[in-house]
Amino acid sequence: MNLGEPVWLWALAVIPLLILLFIYNERRRQDLVRRVVAPRLEPRLAANVSGAGRALRFVLLLLGLAGVIVALAQPRWGYTWEESKRRGRDVLIAVDVSKSMLATDLTPTRLGRAKLAVQDLIAQLSGDRVGLIAFAGSAFLQAPLTVDHSAVLNALQELDTEIIPLGGTNIAAAIRTAHDAFGKGESDHCALIIFTDGEELEDDAAKVAERIKDAVRIFTVGLGSNDGSLIPLVGEHSGEFVKDSKGQIVKSRLDEERLATIAESTGGFYVHLLSGRADIDRLVHDGLGEMNAQDIDAKLSRQPIERYHWPLGVGLASLLLSTFVNERRRSAFNAARSATIGLAALFLFPLSSSAKNDGVQAYEEKDYQRALKAFTEQLSREPHSPQRQFNVGSAAYQKGDLEAALDAFSHALTSPDPGLRTKAEYNLGNTLFQRGVAQKKNEPKIQDWRNALEHYEQALKVEPKNADAAYNAEVVRKMLAELEKEQQQQQQQQQQQQQQQQQQRQEHQRQQQEQQRQRAEQRQKDAAPKDQKPRK
Repeated sequence: MNLGEPVWLWALAVIPLLILLFIYNERRRQDLVRRVVAPRLEPRLAANVSGAGRALRFVLLLLGLAGVIVALAQPRWGYTWEESKRRGRDVLIAVDVSKSMLATDLTPTRLGRAKLAVQDLIAQLSGDRVGLIAFAGSAFLQAPLTVDHSAVLNALQELDTEIIPLGGTNIAAAIRTAHDAFGKGESDHCALIIFTDGEELEDDAAKVAERIKDAVRIFTVGLGSNDGSLIPLVGEHSGEFVKDSKGQIVKSRLDEERLATIAESTGGFYVHLLSGRADIDRLVHDGLGEMNAQDIDAKLSRQPIERYHWPLGVGLASLLLSTFVNERRRSAFNAARSATIGLAALFLFPLSSSAKNDGVQAYEEKDYQRALKAFTEQLSREPHSPQRQFNVGSAAYQKGDLEAALDAFSHALTSPDPGLRTKAEYNLGNTLFQRGVAQKKNEPKIQDWRNALEHYEQALKVEPKNADAAYNAEVVRKMLAELEKEQQQQQQQQQQQQQQQQQQRQEHQRQQQEQQRQRAEQRQKDAAPKDQKPRK
């Protein structure tokens, strides 16, 4: 439970002051009565005054005041998830990290200028998913598509010419990597922006781009000059330049024609990076700006449930009841009757309260079949909600349907909320462990437990102080070690048995061969001609 405006609680400090003031006022009132009325006449004159009624009325007023103050502090208990869809485009940025990008015809280098241009580009892609590809002789996805642009910028800073061991400039590999990263889609919202000098020797990127033109729109950004530039070496050979196999110094030139062909084959265009920000602005407005946005994800926001109506209801009820309390004894019965009427009126018009989720209520009652049915119906209405997927997984797990739980928890991992992802990782670990327990063979059991351990470790990366995940991980790690040791012993025993069987087979074969040899020798003896005596 928390408070939206806790500063209002300071107003409760006035209540003790009011109590002291009430006590002081009562004592002063009694003193004044004693001064004016003779002691023998006081019981007769004040018999119709009820001190208890006056105190009760004061307490109800204080309770009403306290309820209103607490309501103003906005108490909150529990929370709900609200889903808001985000529209944007999917943009992959491919950066050439081959040795030719060390050329200094752009300041500080071609690669350095490319990084600055990519930073300017990402700054203008608010709302879009952005990813990063590094390529040279091969290509790999440095940062997957994400709305977390800071993660992409961090990955961008790690780029250098040593990150890919295979030399060369394989633009076609970058295009294939981007196509795989986009998956199935239409070119109206998937864009690939390639920053390179265009010196491709390994493959024909234009043909590859032509084959995927219906899925990806490509824009190319040329780095360098048509006259070319020498490629300086770094490290131990600093001050020298790249040479070919014949010992001649290599000069790297911008291939604008190739880059224009690649871009135009997919409906994009080529930009020669010269003026920096102006070229990037043209790329964003005239290129990406003409593409359609789509619902790229659904953002879940955690919204606390306001509970101010509870203390407010108590406060208003107390204030209402205080109006029915009479300070005169002769009206005590009437006051009780009026108070009863006031309470009845409150019950006839109850304060509104939020209804509990049917699935959650069934889950708390341990009716997991009904909870799973309710959560599944909710998921059908919000099929892309990670929270709904998580709820379905929880009910399926408790019901014993581990396969359905695995599927649901896996979908819940797509949540942008770290807390929900941590819970999904933890529950995936539990589900895989239980499935491993049910496995009869050691191989699938070990595989499930290894996967469970990985999910526990992922949960601990996000929430290192998660004691349950740490404990479960340690338990699974020990059980896995024992099972692997047992399996290793069984494998050794099987190998020994196989060796013994092999030896027995070899011995049997040797005996058979010996018997065959002996029979062969015997047949030779029987077939040999007998000695004949010479005829006389």
